[in-house]
Amino acid sequence: VIMAVGILMVRDILRTESVVWVSGFRFLVATVILGLYARLKGEDLWSGFRRTDLYKWTIPLSVLGPYLATIFWASGFKYT
Repeated sequence: VIMAVGILMVRDILRTESVVWVSGFRFLVATVILGLYARLKGEDLWSGFRRTDLYKWTIPLSVLGPYLATIFWASGFKYT
């Protein structure tokens, strides 16, 4: 429900701006907010980066998967 409300809020921005820019800005804001929330809760933000042998898979796939899904989803709203 929250994502549906969010896409309706940026519907007018999607008509004039690039889907890539809107999706990138959305992920930037979400990353900053989640990072601040984790710091306020006292969580260790770097605990997921302890195993360096998994970097070649986890970092690209954790960024590309949700980012591309959001781009395709927002493109569906913009171009249909």
